[in-house]
Amino acid sequence: MDIVAVNLRRLRQESGLLQKELAGRAEMNPSNLSKLERGEYTWTKGTLNKLALVLGVPVSAFFEEADRSPGAPPELPAAGTDVLLRRILLLLEKWDRTDARRS
Repeated sequence: MDIVAVNLRRLRQESGLLQKELAGRAEMNPSNLSKLERGEYTWTKGTLNKLALVLGVPVSAFFEEADRSPGAPPELPAAGTDVLLRRILLLLEKWDRTDARRS
């Protein structure tokens, strides 16, 4: 299962929300949220942004490794890992900082 799916389910459960509640607050179909948590649905930047807003977490929280504490600065993957993943992590951190300045 992909890391976004695992983290989404964990963050939702930690917030005490049911899938139906989170889907309603994020204005998305509960079926699609369920598929997203199972890794069967492709997420978009907009979807992750809505979910992060409702859950009160930065978008980068969906990409964190399980052993990291929430809010800890991101650790880039070791050399030799997927370059695309490294770029995504860097862009998400930049995006989170930009959103924080707008608030």
